[in-house]
Amino acid sequence: MANPSGPAAGGRGGARERVAAVLGGRAFFRIWLLAAIASLGAFLLAWATSEVATGAARASAGRLAGDLLLLLVLLGLVLLLARWTRLADRFFAALTGAATLALLAVFVIAVVVLYETSEPTIQQYGLGFFTGQTWAPFPPPGLPVVFSGAPAIYGTLFVAGLAMLLGVPLSLGIAMFLTELSPRFLRSPLAFLVELLAAIPSVVYGIWGLLILVPYMRTTVNPALASTLGRVPGIGPFFTPTTEGASGFTYLTAGVILAIMIVPTVSAVMREAFQAVPQDQREAALSLGATRWETTRLSVLPYSRRGIFGAIILGLGRAIGETIAVVLVIGNTFIVGPSLLSPGTTIASWIANEWGEAFGAQRDALLELGLFLLVLSVIINIGARFLVRRSSFSTGA
Repeated sequence: MANPSGPAAGGRGGARERVAAVLGGRAFFRIWLLAAIASLGAFLLAWATSEVATGAARASAGRLAGDLLLLLVLLGLVLLLARWTRLADRFFAALTGAATLALLAVFVIAVVVLYETSEPTIQQYGLGFFTGQTWAPFPPPGLPVVFSGAPAIYGTLFVAGLAMLLGVPLSLGIAMFLTELSPRFLRSPLAFLVELLAAIPSVVYGIWGLLILVPYMRTTVNPALASTLGRVPGIGPFFTPTTEGASGFTYLTAGVILAIMIVPTVSAVMREAFQAVPQDQREAALSLGATRWETTRLSVLPYSRRGIFGAIILGLGRAIGETIAVVLVIGNTFIVGPSLLSPGTTIASWIANEWGEAFGAQRDALLELGLFLLVLSVIINIGARFLVRRSSFSTGA
C-alpha cells in the first residue's frame, strides 16, 4: 500500500522534494543571479549618488542595499555548496588546510618571537649560556651581570628521566593488567579511576606533594636511601643527601610527582594499543600452549610496540613541560649535582619563579631558556617519529 504522505500524495515528503528541486534548479539559480546583480547595481548607484542625496536617505539606501547584497551573497554560497559536490569538497579541504596552516603559523610565530626577544642574550653569551652555572642578576659591586642555563637544563632532563624511569613500568603494568588479566567487571571501573587522575590539576598534585610527600621523603625515604644505597660503591653519590636536600625538596620528590602525573596518560595510550591487537594472535599463542605471560610477551607487546613508544614520548613531553607541581617540591636551587637527594630546578620552574621580578637582560635570558625548551620538545618528537618509522621498516610494517 502506497504511503499517503509520500511524494505521490503530496505529503510532507513531497513538499520537501519539490522545495529542494526548486532550490537546486537552474531557474532559481538564474533568479538569484539576477537579484544579486540588481542589488549590486543598486548598491553602486547609492554609493555614486551619495553626494547629491540627503544624509538620511543616503544612509537608508546604503544600509538596505548592503544588507540585501550580503544576504544574497550568503545565499549564493549555500546554493553553490549544495549544488556542486566538488566545490563543497574543495571548500572543506581548504578549510581544514587553513586550520592546519594556522597551527603551523602559531608555532613559527612563537619561535620567531622567542628568538627575537632573546637575541641580545644569544649574541652576548653564545653557546656559553648552555654550559655556565651562574645566574647573577644582582652581582656584587664591580662584577658583571651573568646569566647561564646549565643547571635548569640539567634539572629538566634529570627530573624528566627520573619520572619516566618510575612511571613507564607502572603504566605498562596497569595497561597489561586492564587488557590481559583483569576480570571484565573490573576493567571499566579501574580504567575510569586511573584516567580520572589525569583530570586532577597540577597545582593539586603540587600541594599534595608539598604537604604529604615532602615530609614523608624527608623523614623516611631519604634517610633509608642514604643509609643503604648511599653506601654502595659506584652509585653512592646518587643517593648522598646534601644539606639543602635534607628538607625533602629534592630531584627525587619532583620525579615521583611527575611519575604520578604521567601514569594516567601513558597507561591510557598503552591500553588502547593493547586493545588494538587482534584477538586471533592471542588465541593462536594460547592454542600452542603459551602461558598468559608468554602470550602477552610474544604476541601483544611486539604488535603494539609503536603505540607503547608513542605513549612514552607523550609522557616525556608532559614531564618536560610541567611547571607548578615541580615548583612546589623541587627546591628551586640553581645548582648542578648528581644526587637525587639534592634540590635543583628545571627550565619551566625557573621561568615561573624568576619571571615576576625579571626585567631587561634577565628577562631575555629567561626567554632564551623558553626557546631552548621549545626546541628540545620539537627535537624529541622528531626523533621519536624517526625511531618509530625505522622500527616499522625493520619489522616490515
